[in-house]
Amino acid sequence: MKRLGLLVIVLYVLVTVSCNLPVSSAEEIKPTVVSPTVTLETLEATPTVQATVVREPTIAATPAPKVNPYIFDAGDFDLDISTGSFSLRFDEGALAKVEEISAQLISPLNTGDYENTSEGLSLGTGIGVSRADNYGNILLGFHSGYYKDTPLQAEPLRFYFEQWGASDKAVLDKLGRALGSNGVLKVDGIEVNVSVVAAIRVDSAAATEIQLYPEKVLDIVTDEKYAVIGDRIPFDIAKNNKHGIMLNFCGWGPDNNYSYFRYVVLLDVLEMPQTP
Repeated sequence: MKRLGLLVIVLYVLVTVSCNLPVSSAEEIKPTVVSPTVTLETLEATPTVQATVVREPTIAATPAPKVNPYIFDAGDFDLDISTGSFSLRFDEGALAKVEEISAQLISPLNTGDYENTSEGLSLGTGIGVSRADNYGNILLGFHSGYYKDTPLQAEPLRFYFEQWGASDKAVLDKLGRALGSNGVLKVDGIEVNVSVVAAIRVDSAAATEIQLYPEKVLDIVTDEKYAVIGDRIPFDIAKNNKHGIMLNFCGWGPDNNYSYFRYVVLLDVLEMPQTP
C-alpha cells in the first residue's frame, strides 16, 4: 500500500516537470531579418545659374561715300572737270582785263582721242590736262607762250604776270593784285563761280618737279628748298581745305626759255548744293 502511494507521487512529479520544459522543434526557428527597404531617389541635377550674355548687334559704320574730286556741285547739275569744253572768264578784280581762257580738257580718267595725257598735251592740240592732287584738289595744266604764232591756252595769264620779261618785283606785284579776282568757270556749259585766293611763281627746279609729279604740287610749292615769288601759306592751307582748283602753266625765264618758271594759281570754288 505504501509502495502504491509512492508510485503515484513519482508519476505526478514526472508529468508536471515535462509540461514545463521548452518544446524543441526539429527546425530551429530563426528570427526573420527584415532588410530595411532603401528607397533610391533619382538625384536631380542642381540647376546651374548661368549668366545670359546678351550680345548687342554690331552696327557696322556706314562708310563715307567716296568723293570724286573731279565733280563739283553746281546747283541742280554736276560740273565734271575730268573732260569737256573748258572756259574761264574773270569779271571782277585785276584779272578782269585778261582774255577768256579756253581749252578742251582730258584727264587720267578720260584721255579722249589720245593714248595718254602726255600725248594730249602736245603743242598745238589745244588740250589742257585735269588731274586730282594728293589732297583732293584739281590741278589744271595748260601751255602758255605761242605755237606757230598762235597764243596757247594760258598765254593771257602768263602775259598779265610777266609780259615780256618783267622784274621779279613787278611779277610779285601782279601776283598780289590778282588775289580776289572773281570769275566763272565752265565745263560743257555747266558753271561755278570761282575766286583767286593764292598765286605763286616757282623756280626752275620746282617747275620740273611739278611736271614730273603733278599730284604733289602742293608739297612742292610749299617746300622751302625751292625759291618762289608769292605767298606759300595759302597753299599749305589748301592741303586741309579740299576741293579747290589750281591753274598751272609755264613762265618765261633767262634766254627766252619759255618753260623755265611755273605759275600756280589757286581758285576757291563756290559750290552750290542741289535744290532739295
